[in-house]
Amino acid sequence: MSEPEAGIQPRSRPPAPAARAPSPARRPRELRPMPRRVRQPQPPPRRAGGAPSLFGRPWPLPLSPLTTALVVLFILAAGAAWYFEGRYETPPSAAAKLVLPYRADQAATVTLTTGDGSVTFTRDASGKLTTGGPTPTPTPTPPPEATPGPVVLSPSTKLDGLLNQLADLQIDRVISTDPDAGNGGADYGLDKPQLTLSVTTRQGQPWTIQIGGLNPDSTAYYVRRVQRKDIVLVSRYTLDDLMQVASDLVKHQGQ
Repeated sequence: MSEPEAGIQPRSRPPAPAARAPSPARRPRELRPMPRRVRQPQPPPRRAGGAPSLFGRPWPLPLSPLTTALVVLFILAAGAAWYFEGRYETPPSAAAKLVLPYRADQAATVTLTTGDGSVTFTRDASGKLTTGGPTPTPTPTPPPEATPGPVVLSPSTKLDGLLNQLADLQIDRVISTDPDAGNGGADYGLDKPQLTLSVTTRQGQPWTIQIGGLNPDSTAYYVRRVQRKDIVLVSRYTLDDLMQVASDLVKHQGQ
């Protein structure tokens, strides 16, 4: 290449750009706090069907119609049970198992007959069963320092206890439905009973039992229930005491 001509300046190169100073690192952008997620409470369950109604009309009571009907039926059943239990002092099924189906307060007259005689008690105006004799002289009240004497029960109290125990006593089993079975009852000692007890209730209903002899095992007495027309066995362990009380009442009233 030829040398440059005179007077012609050589083309200069542009200066190199100055190096830039490093820019500072960008600060991270601050994030706003995330909103907390709040659990929304569930709405209360809706009652199926809304307010109770009957035949399309609002029901005024707080109980539903079904509950009210069940309550009414229960009251009617309880009333029916009370009525029939009051009408029949002792249910027929239970009376068939009893020696005496009446209690002492239902008796108007009571007749006891033993080998020593017979005595009849009648309920007086005061409500006690008496023989109608003179009023017994009341026992004077002893002074406080006196030694208490033995308790003596009146005949009326003894008879009430006798009747109430018989009313709770049940038969063991039925021997015969023929009251004259066993050679007219002689085989059972009923031709000459040890005790005959006859009760007439305030409604005029009679009831008579006759206690004969012991069974071969000596564990029970043969008893004839006249109105039921049968002969039954009754445990002797209660009847022994009751027969002794009846015998004492007959002897006491015969003196």
